[in-house]
Amino acid sequence: MKLLIIDVDYLSNREGEPVIRLYGKKVGTADESKDIVLHAKNFEAYCYANVEWSAKEDIEKALGTYIKRIELVKRYQSIGYQTDKSEMIKIVLFNPKSTPECRRILEEMDIQVMEADIQFKNRFLNDTGITGMSIISFNQIGKELKNYSNLNCNEMYIIDYKEIILTKDVINIEY
Repeated sequence: MKLLIIDVDYLSNREGEPVIRLYGKKVGTADESKDIVLHAKNFEAYCYANVEWSAKEDIEKALGTYIKRIELVKRYQSIGYQTDKSEMIKIVLFNPKSTPECRRILEEMDIQVMEADIQFKNRFLNDTGITGMSIISFNQIGKELKNYSNLNCNEMYIIDYKEIILTKDVINIEY
């Protein structure tokens, strides 16, 4: 199924996990222009700490239950011109709503925190390459949700965000 993206937001499911909601219009089928809401699960909130890997245990202790996992990554510094990547700690969080608190805790430890100010939905769009009016495709074998009377849509699906394919399709909209 192909979907023309109109809007994006996120909510937390019953287990407290973040779920991205993509709102759009079905395209390229006989029932074109139906309103679709796609729930994309398993996208994770994260930020970076510009410290040595040896600070991992201190970060884990300070952030405790906010942390899903910590990884060592190589990234360009976000400030100034860089020719080489630096090692940083990627902090993956259970809930994007805890990002400001985690940032505050780390800054109190004199740790430089990077990319903690990016809204969760914008991080999703950036990481996946999706923009407004993009056309994506996904396998509609994903679980169709039946109880969506509170949203103005014709169909609703839930899939893993990694199943989304950004197409190069272009559509002309008449108005």
